[in-house]
Amino acid sequence: AALSEHASAARVALRTNNVLGAVDCASAGVGIAAVPAFMARRDPSLERLPRPRELGASPVFLVAHRDLTKVPRVRATLDAVIFSMALPSGDVWSVQWGHILTSGAAVLLMIEIVKSARAATSSLVENALALLLFTLQLILFLLVGGFGTTDFAAIMIMTLIDFMAGAMVMIYATRRDVHYNNA
Repeated sequence: AALSEHASAARVALRTNNVLGAVDCASAGVGIAAVPAFMARRDPSLERLPRPRELGASPVFLVAHRDLTKVPRVRATLDAVIFSMALPSGDVWSVQWGHILTSGAAVLLMIEIVKSARAATSSLVENALALLLFTLQLILFLLVGGFGTTDFAAIMIMTLIDFMAGAMVMIYATRRDVHYNNA
């Protein structure tokens, strides 16, 4: 039923609860299969289809043997999701550390914009530092592995907004404070 959007008129030739079998059958041309992306990527003959709306979010249980929880890559996976919550819509909302970091950055952005509303020499220094920080973030985002994430991009954009808001406030404050004598 979950794949009916892609194969509504198709005759079901095979049903399986074995993921490896589903990958093999799709690779052999038997039909389509809903399988984890990491498994499908191993076979270049498979083509990724748009996710059917009916699949929605499905609950996933992360389990590991107690001894494996000390392995860094397993620990990173287990720590990635802080909590998940089923919503009345049937979707599952998962919060990860990156989301917490991005939300914290948004709060700090609000504080910085409020601080930039005052005209002071320190505002010029803070604005220059915001531009320097944005430049560093852009370099990391473009050139260094591990920084090319949506969460990092959001924080980088917030730094740019901080710089632009500070610059605009300084320009308007300067216009307000500078008086010309027309005599």
